[in-house]
Amino acid sequence: MTAQINDPLVFEGRRYWLDCEPLAPWLARKRNRGLRFRRTSTACARGYRSSWEVRNGRLFLTAFAARLANGRFAGIPTLFQAYTPQFIESSGLRQHVSGSREVFAFWCAGVVQCHFGPCREYVHCGYASRHAGAIHLHFEGGLLVGQHIVHHDPPQPPRRLTLAELFTPAEIEELDDERALLERRASSASRDGLQRRETP
Repeated sequence: MTAQINDPLVFEGRRYWLDCEPLAPWLARKRNRGLRFRRTSTACARGYRSSWEVRNGRLFLTAFAARLANGRFAGIPTLFQAYTPQFIESSGLRQHVSGSREVFAFWCAGVVQCHFGPCREYVHCGYASRHAGAIHLHFEGGLLVGQHIVHHDPPQPPRRLTLAELFTPAEIEELDDERALLERRASSASRDGLQRRETP
C-alpha cells in the first residue's frame, strides 16, 4: 500500500497527525458495510478525509467528507443513515446527525496513535513512516483513559565493522603478512625507480 495521507487530530490545543483510522471500527459494523467510498488516490485508500478533536476527555469526529460510489457527496449524517431514530436517540446523536458539525466517537476503543515533528524515516507504505515523536491516546467508548508520548531518536549511520568481527585471527595474521609483503615490494620498487633516475 502507498504511504497514506494523515488526517488531523487536535489534542490540548495542538494539532497532531493520525497514524491510524479511528473511524474504521464504525465503518466495519454490519449495518455500515453498504457504505462504499470512491477512491480518487492510492494515497487515500480509505476514500475519505476526516478531522478529529479530543475535548474534555472525549473524542469527536469534527469533519468528514467523501464521495459515495455513485458520486454523491457524503458528510457526517451519511455515516448514520442506516440506523433507526431510536438508536440515534439512545446514542445521543440526534442533534449531531441532524446537521451538527461534529459527533462524539462513542465507538472508539483502544489506542489512537498520532505523530508530530519532522519525518525521521519515510516508509512508502500505509502509516509506517517514523517521525520525531508519537502520542498514544487510549480510549474506552470514546472517553480518554490514558496517554503517553514516545520520542524517536534520529537514525544512526551504520557502524563500521572491525577486522575482528569480519575475520578469524588466522585470517587477520595472513592479511598482515600479505600487507607487509606488498609494502616491501612497493618500497623496493620505489628504490629501484629512484636509482634509475639518478644513473647518468
